[in-house]
Amino acid sequence: MSKTKIRFDLDPETFVRHFTLGIVAVKQAWVYIKDNRLWDGFWEYGWVSKLLMLGGLIVGGTYFNVYLEWLRGPESESVLQSVVSTGALVQDFARESYDMFYNGSMKYLILVLMEVFIFHVVRRCFEMISGKEMDSSFEAFVQAQIRMLKVILKCWILEMVLTIVISAALGIFGLNFIKPVLVFIIQCYFLGFAVIDNYYEMFEMTIRQSEQETREIPGLALSIGIIVWVLMMIPLVGAVIGPLIGAVAATLALYKMNPNRITYASNEPLMSA
Repeated sequence: MSKTKIRFDLDPETFVRHFTLGIVAVKQAWVYIKDNRLWDGFWEYGWVSKLLMLGGLIVGGTYFNVYLEWLRGPESESVLQSVVSTGALVQDFARESYDMFYNGSMKYLILVLMEVFIFHVVRRCFEMISGKEMDSSFEAFVQAQIRMLKVILKCWILEMVLTIVISAALGIFGLNFIKPVLVFIIQCYFLGFAVIDNYYEMFEMTIRQSEQETREIPGLALSIGIIVWVLMMIPLVGAVIGPLIGAVAATLALYKMNPNRITYASNEPLMSA
């Protein structure tokens, strides 16, 4: 059995086209979610509330601590001081968001916790645009959740390894000033891949196959990742809307790129157009 060649499609024209497609799909995603009520049927999952509560405690705790520290600060004696104090609170929120997602692995933990949302909306969205019925059973969700854990672990490890390698290389050549940009691109690509994988998972592709497919559309992975990363920076609600909009945008974009790209049947071969 021959091995599939792993490569990145870095053709500039193709990259830009795919990147733009992702941005356009993100703009359409929220309208599509709202107009088609993709949340219908979601609350029928009895185990959703526990996952939401856990996610809310983890994500909201960081920002709530910032808010408490602000409340414990000295009372303002003037309107100007009140404005300055409120501005400081906004800065603290922004700093906490940056530290949590740029320097930490919280973004991946959020994706794991939000998999129940992603699982539901991706399948609902695909059913509406393709007319095909997808398996949305609890058993299918469990498999998707386990797969998400594997994907996240892989993304986290690769992100750390590449960051270390790039940091070392830039240090040798005295180019540390471009490190933040390159690290950001790496993070957003893997974040985009983690979201896109939910689409390929529906068709029972292996993680390796999904990774190979994503390597051919790095522009789309990057644009989806950037949008999800930016939306996640919004305190509290970003942890919910970021993954949801990203997942629906990825579904819309991937289906538009080629609606016949994959045959939905575990006993049939994967087919590229």
